[in-house]
Amino acid sequence: MLFGKKPGYDPDYDLKLEESLAQNEYPGKKLAVARAAEHTSLCAQVCTPDVWDKYKHVVSSGPAKWTLARAINTGVMYPDSFVGCHAGDRESYDDFRDFFYPVIEKYHTGFSMEKGSPPKGAPSERMDPARITVDLCDSAKEKIASTRIRLARNLSMFPLNPGGSRESREEVADLMAKVYARIPSDSDLAGEFFLHTKISDTERQALIDDHFLFRG
Repeated sequence: MLFGKKPGYDPDYDLKLEESLAQNEYPGKKLAVARAAEHTSLCAQVCTPDVWDKYKHVVSSGPAKWTLARAINTGVMYPDSFVGCHAGDRESYDDFRDFFYPVIEKYHTGFSMEKGSPPKGAPSERMDPARITVDLCDSAKEKIASTRIRLARNLSMFPLNPGGSRESREEVADLMAKVYARIPSDSDLAGEFFLHTKISDTERQALIDDHFLFRG
């Protein structure tokens, strides 16, 4: 089953549902093979027949209208994945909690979805690099040439990226353009907003060369 607006299938941009999942059937044989392999994705570890039966007819209450079939599609089609699942909207995490909660806790060892980890201090205080008190050993200092910290935020009124449509992505871009336009030019947050659909090949390559643009 393909989800795309152009003829043919582009593996980089079109969604292809695995055959069993396209029929909303449990891909038991493939998950059994995945569990017997040397590497087993978190998706295959957690998505048992009982979990599948509990959620196979559930649709997320958020804007993506996500399903468990959509959530585990990556892990079934690509068993070498480390995690192997995606949430379509913020509501997916709670709507499919017996699936997503264990996945998150397996990924973040020692973290409890029930207890959480309340942030301390104001956002500006939490972003202060002076709060990092761990010193690097001499060996690390010799080997590490540079470090990048990537921050990502989602907007609660929109689907998460896996559940987004062209229309929702355009709405996000329009909203963020308005937000960036309100930032004073002399602010340390000021910058230039690049749209993938409007930048030239030269600009795109320059962003790649400067390590600002990645394909992910």
